[in-house]
Amino acid sequence: MSQRPKLELALNKKTELTLLFDEPIIGQNRYGDYYLYCVKTNGTEYSWFPTEEVHRRISHLGKDDTFTIVKTARQSGKKLITDYEIDIPVPAKVAEILREDVITHQVNYEGEDPQVDLSSDNCFSADHFYDIMMRSYKDALNISKELNGNANVPQIATTLFIARSKS
Repeated sequence: MSQRPKLELALNKKTELTLLFDEPIIGQNRYGDYYLYCVKTNGTEYSWFPTEEVHRRISHLGKDDTFTIVKTARQSGKKLITDYEIDIPVPAKVAEILREDVITHQVNYEGEDPQVDLSSDNCFSADHFYDIMMRSYKDALNISKELNGNANVPQIATTLFIARSKS
């Protein structure tokens, strides 16, 4: 196995990264927990150790998902504070699911949430829950986008699904 060089992000420079694996290697050393991602940028593969906050913001992404990151710094008194601006588009896997949904079902998600008719024998049909889950996932992605990726999309989608499927 070849050794990848360590990625060091340049200050105030937008860098597009593509994840090479679904999950990072998580470990611990004398400095605490670390997260090792294998990424590709400008055609070169790198090993990258993001901060815990950055890891949390990108942890829902998987192999072949791409995002942009900008490392910024500001002074607070005598301290130099480093921060990261992350722009995460819809992950490839989710985009494929959403594309299949639009092609297969042509569901219109505008307007009110679907209502469950408890008097009907098929009020809990698979298609009904599928529609609720897809709408919940789309809304969760929009929430995450509004928060610059600072939201756990699967957790938000699950919460919305539970709330919407209860009448």
